[in-house]
Amino acid sequence: MAGHGGFMDRFDGYIFSGAVAYYYIVWFMLHQGLALDVLNWWRTSVHVG
Repeated sequence: MAGHGGFMDRFDGYIFSGAVAYYYIVWFMLHQGLALDVLNWWRTSVHVG
């Protein structure tokens, strides 16, 4: 298919969008206090041992 951009054009898009999504999620969780809620949920719902 002519003009589809090739593998690297598509792969670059995944790298860029993945990095943006990662930092957005980290910022959102840290600034909204959701990280502590997730950790507390994990401790109470997952029984280790």
